[in-house]
Amino acid sequence: MVSEENMLVDITINKKLNANEAFDLLKQFDKSFVPPLHNCIDLVSYSQKLADNAYFIFAIQKRNIIGFVAYYINRENRFLYVPFTAVLPEYRGQGVGYLMFEHLYEIKDNDLDSIQLEVDKNNQSARAFYERSGFQIKEERVNKYLLDKKYKGKLYNP
Repeated sequence: MVSEENMLVDITINKKLNANEAFDLLKQFDKSFVPPLHNCIDLVSYSQKLADNAYFIFAIQKRNIIGFVAYYINRENRFLYVPFTAVLPEYRGQGVGYLMFEHLYEIKDNDLDSIQLEVDKNNQSARAFYERSGFQIKEERVNKYLLDKKYKGKLYNP
């Protein structure tokens, strides 16, 4: 199991990227997504959207990014939205995703009621991870589920 305590993984939070850095990150993790990311979005235009609006949490091992969570804060609708979560295949099942989400849950914002994300219906392992983490299906979409996890008392307290 990977952990911060034994210094196998460092976590960097609330990081901003420029469009080129976001593009490089999406390309690096493209095939880690089910289906591959380039089949679903235009990587160039979405990289700009991430640069303009998103923050990142990174899992880093030996100066290499082995996982990330991208997120936006939607104050108008009172939720934190996670468009992307990825962990390189060789690090899955070792707690890297859990570790990044623990840092995501620590984002304290009295204006937010929930965390929302989408998961592809064919990505059973990701869906199982999110459900184990307390997310529930809020809405069924064409190829995806919208999942939701409520903040308890507005501030998440695991």
